[in-house]
Amino acid sequence: MTSTATFLSVSDVRGDMQFLARALELSVRRDVGAQAIFVTGNFVGQVLTPEERAEYEAARTQLRKELDHRPEFYKELHIYDVAMLGHYMTQNPANYRRQAENAALRQLRVLVGLRDTTGRFIEVGRAGMRARRPYADAEKLFKRCPIPVYVMGDTVFAEDVLDKQRWLHYAWFSFSGYSVRGLTSLESDDSTGVPELAMGVRRAGKPVALDQYSLASGDLLFAHALNPFLHEALAAVPGKLCVIVGEGNVDVASYTNTIVSSQKAQAAYLYRAEGTNVSRRTFKWTGSGFSDPSVDDVQAERVLGGRDTATRRRELDEQAKLASFGQDLITFTDFMRAENPALADEIEQSRSRVEAIMSYLRDLEAQRTRLLDVISTQRAGLERLARALEPTIGAERMQQVIAALNLPPAVQTDVGAVDGAYAEVARIISEALTPAPAKPPQ
Repeated sequence: MTSTATFLSVSDVRGDMQFLARALELSVRRDVGAQAIFVTGNFVGQVLTPEERAEYEAARTQLRKELDHRPEFYKELHIYDVAMLGHYMTQNPANYRRQAENAALRQLRVLVGLRDTTGRFIEVGRAGMRARRPYADAEKLFKRCPIPVYVMGDTVFAEDVLDKQRWLHYAWFSFSGYSVRGLTSLESDDSTGVPELAMGVRRAGKPVALDQYSLASGDLLFAHALNPFLHEALAAVPGKLCVIVGEGNVDVASYTNTIVSSQKAQAAYLYRAEGTNVSRRTFKWTGSGFSDPSVDDVQAERVLGGRDTATRRRELDEQAKLASFGQDLITFTDFMRAENPALADEIEQSRSRVEAIMSYLRDLEAQRTRLLDVISTQRAGLERLARALEPTIGAERMQQVIAALNLPPAVQTDVGAVDGAYAEVARIISEALTPAPAKPPQ
């Protein structure tokens, strides 16, 4: 039996409760007849005034200097951002006595708050309180709505306020015969402009392993943007409807039998799905209500023939490269779980896996540089010792010592080669200093 579903979807509420209330009313109108409403994108909007943002950026920059100054120390403590650092500083005040650091800490506590190493906020600042309020106001509206409402949380406070049944981020449920999946932004920044508040790749306060989240098995996919992980799922399995935040366009050509619908702010979109056939009508927001619906956007796009094929092919090639890179990141993290659990944990906790891995590679390069410096210093010291003994061992032996120390570049960091060179120098000097055995009398 063919599955059928009708639902309304809106993106980028940005704290506008009037817009959200009218969208809920629209969803239950008799001529609309939606079975559910899905809310994605920027839900809370900006949470800092321009003046507060300047103060926040200054405080964050100051505290980031401390994090970057002792990265290994804080990694061992599972401290990854300034809100976690601030909590640690309050617990160890004797270790942080610089006036600039303490001033930045006070500003951070007022504007953002502090959280422990699990990511839970133990103090909530102005930005957190403002981020929490739209969810609380919306939850009151949702409880009066006769149909289910699902919300993609864009800050960590979504889970504190919204009923768990509404969580769309990393969801795994069925709606009218269609399996539903939800993907938050995978980028390091977030909609509020305060990274410490971002939901990140988490659900129920815990990190989500993307390689274990079966995105490709979903029929209705909701996401912040078309990223490598999402692209891979769309390319692997046909017959999907993917809803992202964007300019309101419909893409019917990039993926096999799949529709990618981008939704712009201040509009509501009505979807009717029957099997793999999908229609979409747009209701534009007028400031106090919604306009009459548009014609079927999907059919209109099919009539136009989609985008230029050559342009689309180039875009897909770039997307395929990104998807491959994304899979490589997942594979690398899996490998590190066995080899270096601390690093794997850091990569998963990080809002930017690429940056976490680049930091690891920079640490390896720094270790290599230090190793080369140690070897060079040891070589120079041994050479100085040999030159001090040159009057005793002779010029010929000295040339043998220099020859033994001059290793080819390819083996200068090889432990066996370096150890062998030092052993050879020791042999040459030992032989030169050992007196020749006396000749037996004739």
